Amino acid sequence: MKNLTLFLSVLLFVGLLKQVQAQHQLNEQEKYLNIQLHQLREYSLAYDTYSRMSVKYKEYKSRRDSAEIRYRKQIKLIKFGPKKNQFLAFLNKAIEKDSALYRNRVGYNYTMADESTTESPLKKPTLLEYYKVVRYSLFEKDSNRLLPMEDIPFLKYKL
Repeated sequence: MKNLTLFLSVLLFVGLLKQVQAQHQLNEQEKYLNIQLHQLREYSLAYDTYSRMSVKYKEYKSRRDSAEIRYRKQIKLIKFGPKKNQFLAFLNKAIEKDSALYRNRVGYNYTMADESTTESPLKKPTLLEYYKVVRYSLFEKDSNRLLPMEDIPFLKYKL
């Protein structure tokens, strides 16, 4: 009987240890996905900024081209990369199950801020809305870029 109790205790301990390891790996994976999605935002902002500036100032063309390469690579990583399904699952979970965690984080514009949106952070997408933009643009509309706010039905109220 003692051996059975000891065996079950060891088995329970091993099971808990595996569960903790799996949770740690999940957290590490979620961190990675989150970082990649934030990098997409940064690359989108840089590309949009340099694109607009290169129209007036030719010296910004090379910066625009570099920013575009990073932006396009990041979109390919998220949309077509080996973790495509994990990105989509992360976005779905963030939008549906964990939306309360992200809906109050304001100021997540992903294009160069216009004069109309710079005054109030409430006019900019929240983190939840940014995640919705990524899912809508890349996966639902199958776009090769993040769509501008005016092309996204659920953000038109902010314009």
